[in-house]
Amino acid sequence: MLGDPDHILLLGSHADKKAGMVRFDRFFPAQWEVSIVLAPELRGQRFGEELLTMAIQHFVSLHPEASLVAEIKRNNTASCRLFCALGFVREADDCELARYTLAKQEHK
Repeated sequence: MLGDPDHILLLGSHADKKAGMVRFDRFFPAQWEVSIVLAPELRGQRFGEELLTMAIQHFVSLHPEASLVAEIKRNNTASCRLFCALGFVREADDCELARYTLAKQEHK
């Protein structure tokens, strides 16, 4: 994965400690999947919104033509709220996953 242009991994820190990571994976020429993982002690403090916003801004500077997709477990209400707060729209769901999309013109 290192050096692979179809994968981008961004790490976030808080108070000089590892705080989380945002990952972007290309699965169509102009469509990428985004995912986020936060340190448990930082959850519920709006750090995820800050980290994801900064990561998307950086990603868009590299790939302004891209649209983003997030697949989130339906019972992960915190992640569902986070992605909706950043302009992602729920498009579809199956038994366990909900799919959210952010079109390129909606990038913040």
